[in-house]
Amino acid sequence: MNNEQSLNEAKQLLEQFGKDFVPMIGFCQAELVQIDEKCCEIVLPLTSHTKNHLGSMYFGALHVGADCAAGMMAMRSIQRSGYNISLVFKNSQANFFKRPDGDVHFLCTGGLESAHLVEKAQSSDERQECALKVEATVPAKYGNEVVAQFQLTLSLKKVSN
Repeated sequence: MNNEQSLNEAKQLLEQFGKDFVPMIGFCQAELVQIDEKCCEIVLPLTSHTKNHLGSMYFGALHVGADCAAGMMAMRSIQRSGYNISLVFKNSQANFFKRPDGDVHFLCTGGLESAHLVEKAQSSDERQECALKVEATVPAKYGNEVVAQFQLTLSLKKVSN
């Protein structure tokens, strides 16, 4: 499978997951920009749906973007493994450095950690956890400068049949 096919499949997975389980993903217009075995990039446009009263991206929308970037890494690993594993985020921490007053890009580089956690979850009856870091940037205004940083604790558990 080539990279374009893989990206299109992942885009469909995100869209379908949003429709079926988390409509907020579609409401915020989360779009998958890139995904591979190591990283995932999501962009959320700054729109009337995602803005706060100051004209920058709303706190809740920022968490949707971070959730999508980290979640897609794990969902992709689970899907490729063929295992039946449940995914949740146990907790999150966020630091905000600058107003995100443009389209926000969320980058998670925890693909290898996610894949390893899937393997650990499949071989155990216990819940497995790891922290994934997501960095948010507004490239059109600030280049690669990080405007917010998130740490989400991914929690996976094998589903018994």
